[in-house]
Amino acid sequence: MNIRGTSTIGGSSGVLVLIDGIPGNMYTLNPNDIESISVLKDAASASIYGSRAANGVILVTTKMAKESSRPTVELSSYIGVQNPQFKLDFVGSSDYMRLYDQALINDGKEAYFGEQGQQDLKNGKYPDNKWYKEIYKKNTLSNTTHIALSGKEKAITYRLSVSNDYQDGTLPNNEYNRLIIKPDLQFQLLKNLKARLNMQYTQTNIQNPNGGTTNWQSQASRISPISRIKEDNGLYSGGSSMAGNPIAGVRESGYSKERHKEMLTIFDVVYTPLKNWNIKGTVASYTHDTTTKNRVNTYYLYDADGNIAKTENLVSSLKDVNTYSYRTQIQFVTDYLFSLNESHNFKFLAGYSQEYNKSEGFWASRDNMPFDEIDVLEVGSSNKQNGSNDSNGNPYTYDNAIQSVFGRINYDYNGKYLFEASLRADGSSRFAEGHRWGVFPSFSAGWNIQREQFMESFSWLSELKFRASWGMLGDAEKVGYYPTAQVLTYNPKIYTFNNALVGGAYNATSVNRNITWEVAEQTNFGLDIGFLDQRIKFTADYFINYRKDILYTPPVPTEFGLSAPISNLLEMKNSGMEFLLGYNDRSGDFSWGFDLNTSFSKNKVLEMGNSDKWIETNVVTYLNDRYQLPYGYEAEGLFQSEEDIKNHATQGNVLPGNIKFKDQNGDNKIDGDDRVVLSRKIPVNYGANIYLGYQGFDFSVNMYGKLNTEKYISGYEGWAFYLSQNARPMHLDSWSETNKGASYPRLTLTNTSNDTQYNSYWLRKADYLKIQNMQIGYTLPKSVLNKVGIDYLRLYISGQNLATITGYDGFDPEGSWYPLSRTFAFGFNLKF
Repeated sequence: MNIRGTSTIGGSSGVLVLIDGIPGNMYTLNPNDIESISVLKDAASASIYGSRAANGVILVTTKMAKESSRPTVELSSYIGVQNPQFKLDFVGSSDYMRLYDQALINDGKEAYFGEQGQQDLKNGKYPDNKWYKEIYKKNTLSNTTHIALSGKEKAITYRLSVSNDYQDGTLPNNEYNRLIIKPDLQFQLLKNLKARLNMQYTQTNIQNPNGGTTNWQSQASRISPISRIKEDNGLYSGGSSMAGNPIAGVRESGYSKERHKEMLTIFDVVYTPLKNWNIKGTVASYTHDTTTKNRVNTYYLYDADGNIAKTENLVSSLKDVNTYSYRTQIQFVTDYLFSLNESHNFKFLAGYSQEYNKSEGFWASRDNMPFDEIDVLEVGSSNKQNGSNDSNGNPYTYDNAIQSVFGRINYDYNGKYLFEASLRADGSSRFAEGHRWGVFPSFSAGWNIQREQFMESFSWLSELKFRASWGMLGDAEKVGYYPTAQVLTYNPKIYTFNNALVGGAYNATSVNRNITWEVAEQTNFGLDIGFLDQRIKFTADYFINYRKDILYTPPVPTEFGLSAPISNLLEMKNSGMEFLLGYNDRSGDFSWGFDLNTSFSKNKVLEMGNSDKWIETNVVTYLNDRYQLPYGYEAEGLFQSEEDIKNHATQGNVLPGNIKFKDQNGDNKIDGDDRVVLSRKIPVNYGANIYLGYQGFDFSVNMYGKLNTEKYISGYEGWAFYLSQNARPMHLDSWSETNKGASYPRLTLTNTSNDTQYNSYWLRKADYLKIQNMQIGYTLPKSVLNKVGIDYLRLYISGQNLATITGYDGFDPEGSWYPLSRTFAFGFNLKF
């Protein structure tokens, strides 16, 4: 998740998600258990939530137990059918043969298929497969069922909910199942003393094919349509020489089974010694236990005679990974509210919080597993391994602690003039002594102008409010757990003594013990306007996020011998605007409305240490310019002839039909000095929600998208025969002596480095609009339901990920290789 664009350099601690005031995982929640979701974007509103709030805060409030005269049951369920929403396509066998032959001819060779190949295709010698689509299931099921019971018994108010989510993945060996049990109890212990126990247990089981999902989809995109999936005898064929048979592999090569057990417990006690004075103590814990079994199976591919043509995964294996993490938090908060002369209203809040996190894990593996589907390590016969690091050497054991004190003052005068000030001090164990604490103030003010006496004549204006805020927040998590500790790396075979290898430890990293908090200084100006009794609402915000002392690992010369230490080096400013326009109205039995939103942001790097330019592969960052702009050669079209090449700057081994690059510095040769910034467009995000209602019927649709954006198309997404044996419809319009106005360069099987260098030819417009959700529902009249003892019943049909409207001819323009699942569902909500 990202709020208000890119505001820092390097890694980011991400958005802070708080569930009932405690850090948590939003994906463990069932939507039926959510009461409200709020997004805090500016420092004044987010500062009270601490060090991880620098990148924004999402507040999730779950449904609480509520008093009722009788127990209430809520039941909801839906069942859906989903299928992949493809954005990518490849040519059929006939076009593939022609394109392949053309590439051979362009490479100075003879055509392989020719007209005889076309005739053989008609006679059934070759298949016409769509590997990219055949690897997926056609239709799969998803289901969610949720039930909740709430009520009151004497001094105890309760709510217990249970839900189960199931989704059959669109790939084989791919499914998802989640069980949530969520009890909530409130106790009125004394007249001025109450307590709440809020718990949630989540168990999630996930199965993926061995190697993950993206890998197999990628392989399937690289195979020509004339390659057989199965032989006539029904056995899986050898597929292609480049990618094997991913359709067989995704089904038979093994799987990964994950089981996540998560438990969140929050216990609150609130004491009210005087009216409007509350003292609240909270103890919370969160545990996450994960078990993963990675199974690799041996499988076979066959020839037309039924003989084994290839053995995949020669050694079968099983790896068990167990990780356990927990977090404990203690918090005390007191607040007091009072008024003077019924006009001056004050609220004071003060608190203390401390948190401790720890994670650890262990893995073990065995080879030569003799039985399928029996995932027990003991049956493995060889290569017994285990350890406390993962396969990449990352430690599974780490911990950290945070300690905080905070306070806030609120003041308002007759609801017209609003003011808030807060101060928070955070200490993090990630930093060394003397550098652990950061102090972060914030202020905000608001003016409700429409409440002024001089505005009484503007009766059509129901709201006019100016807002302004300034504040500072700290970020510490991006540095890892022990950035200031001198860690030694152990290698059991690093030294040689007396002709024997011996173990030893060495310093592999450099450390800067003086690092401290990265600081986000945020400023926000806002305007809220309402017309016609709030039927029309408009909100505008202008924000500035200034980051200083950015924690960053700079590049160092190889001669240094170690990676550079993390340091407080850089500065960046990110600024932008957000707009929201809403309208809702009603006339008799009709109701309707919509809201439109849009936002954009632009960043600037203000400090880069001792440098004024960073080149990182295909992006560049200049001092006082935007962070990581696309950087490469500017294309001037395609070479049309040998004469065209001769009259152009020297560009290496190029032929007619190759991409022509611009000589930027006029030295008559194309090299790295001719690379330039390829685009400075600032993307604009937008979204829309529309709803209609008539009597018991309702209709809603949600859409979002992005404008003024570009995406680089490359690999088999855009280049014919590049590390693949496949081609796309765009390649049908490729350059040749008879098609010099083509949109695609000359075809080749040798993939000359000229055309695949990073250049503007492949930077494509990638604006899009996604119809994310559409729903039609009907709520039965209470006059009918009361006769059968039902309080509420709504039936609905819905569609998710219905369409992606874009001119981008590649994968999903939002960035995912894995196709979204289009889902059609029927469901109901019942309460009695």
